[in-house]
Amino acid sequence: MDQPEYRSSFLRAMSKTFSLGRWFDFEFRIHWSVFIYFLFALQGYSRAFSTPGQPMDGRYAVLALLGVLLLFAIVSVHELGHAFAARRRGIEVHSISLSPIGGAAWMGRSRSPEDELIVTLWGPAVHPVMILLSIGPYFMSQEGTLDLGFYGNQLLYQFFWLNIILLGFNLLPSFPMDGGRILRALLSQRMNPSRATIIAATIGKVASVLFILGGIFWVAEYWLIWIMIGISNFMVCQQELMLAREENPYGQPTFAYGGFEGAYGGYSATDETDDEREPRRGPIRRFLDARAERARVREAIDEAELKANVDDLLRKVSEVGMDGLTDEERRFLEKASDRYRKS
Repeated sequence: MDQPEYRSSFLRAMSKTFSLGRWFDFEFRIHWSVFIYFLFALQGYSRAFSTPGQPMDGRYAVLALLGVLLLFAIVSVHELGHAFAARRRGIEVHSISLSPIGGAAWMGRSRSPEDELIVTLWGPAVHPVMILLSIGPYFMSQEGTLDLGFYGNQLLYQFFWLNIILLGFNLLPSFPMDGGRILRALLSQRMNPSRATIIAATIGKVASVLFILGGIFWVAEYWLIWIMIGISNFMVCQQELMLAREENPYGQPTFAYGGFEGAYGGYSATDETDDEREPRRGPIRRFLDARAERARVREAIDEAELKANVDDLLRKVSEVGMDGLTDEERRFLEKASDRYRKS
């Protein structure tokens, strides 16, 4: 009898995130397992800079931690590019989250392929800017004409190359990464968005399998990250394929690594197959259906809590007036009002 409650508690614990506060009016959250990156970075520095049988120089342990912080700082700037573009296009941004498989901006649905294209492009667009800002100091430090000290030189080296790697990685035409979303948006301008999603997600599934195989047979370090990215991307692609084949694939917002997942309105899947039979539900489909049901339950609970909080604030306004509300209560009431007007 207690098994469902146990599983629910376990899933909540595994998906636990912590707030990093609000920056530029966006809430930032981080997953508890991000420390995995530090462990892999520490292992990498140990292999590269320590003598077998001798303890590693403590400076490299500090550098491993600083390198992980630098990585997620760059990823945060990438996600801010998406978030600012979405806000400019009138798309509500709920939060930005950081996890071992990357960053994600959670936002409302896009209204057109143009929205998705513009919002997606603004994420990778931040990397050329940071590369141009650091290319001069980087080459000067490599030539010895600029000395920023041990940590400064090392972090400048990492900053320069991390931006190059992240730019190339995110532009791979592999859904659900930015390159795959750009591909879908471009295809959607020439064909039905459902068919465009099927094409982009199929390419993404192939790339996801290559990520998993690369993590198993090729990558010596960070192999677990490669496998996690491959599995996560494969499941998102599978979900998008099922949505595209059964209904409007842009009818609801979904999660995406390395960027965002917008959902378009106003399209219909006009080229669906004539077979109306219920498709066979495999293990992945059952898992995704269960996750979708949990999401609907959480959404209903959140909606009920929102309504209760709004009712409490309205009662307070009726008693003491708007002047009696704190700044935080006013912002909450304004956002709730905007949400109800949009719905």
